[in-house]
Amino acid sequence: RNNGLSGKLKKTVAGLRHLQRLDLSDNAIKGSIPPDIGSLSELKYLRLSFNSFTGSVPTTFEELKRLESFQLQDNRIKGTIPNITFSNDLAVGRSTFVADCGVPSAFDIPLTCVGCTMCCNSEGNCYPNEQPRLMQIDAVGYDSYESFTWVFFLCLFGLCCVLGLISFAIDKFKNRHLTTSTLRRRSHSLMDLDDARAIETLGSDSVYAFFSSKSCLGWTIALSMIALQMWVLVPFVQAAEVDLHDEESDFVYTWK
Repeated sequence: RNNGLSGKLKKTVAGLRHLQRLDLSDNAIKGSIPPDIGSLSELKYLRLSFNSFTGSVPTTFEELKRLESFQLQDNRIKGTIPNITFSNDLAVGRSTFVADCGVPSAFDIPLTCVGCTMCCNSEGNCYPNEQPRLMQIDAVGYDSYESFTWVFFLCLFGLCCVLGLISFAIDKFKNRHLTTSTLRRRSHSLMDLDDARAIETLGSDSVYAFFSSKSCLGWTIALSMIALQMWVLVPFVQAAEVDLHDEESDFVYTWK
């Protein structure tokens, strides 16, 4: 590492059959990566970062079954990095598999690396190759935040209906021995008390106070306000579908 090396990496490196650690980072090595490295079956740690390697990563790297760490950032690699399987999945961390798969990229088409644990871009910023937790909505089976929002509000509406039915059933059970006239008087008294509490909580100047009235116009105004608020919420939910890998996006997400 950082030995002032230059030139090209020769394929004769494949002759080191028992090599377990190869660290050539922080040098000035250029040219393509020799496919023969894939024959180093004992290799565990491979660092080729901060050089001038060009071309693509050889598909023979898929044969490195004992590999535990592979760092390739800050080179001129393009194309698609093969699917590399690490020997110890439990020890895989954010710096285990690093490449220049971030944006903005030095190329028109960024390097593709599905298995990378961290991606670096042309500005020297690196970030985990994963979506933030709040954006991992597909992990719970939803295609988008919009579909999740609809399901959430439907579940909320269903929960309110269930609680209302349970409250109605409990009230019926408690008052099963009372006469009809007594039930009516008690019902009107409780309704007046509930209305007073609702207005006290919401405020007499709140549009939701119309729900405590018997006016059709008042209910129409209150329901229209709820519909308007839902309509305003929709653009925010749709805007939550942001792709941090899009070069045209104004969002910046970095991790160092």
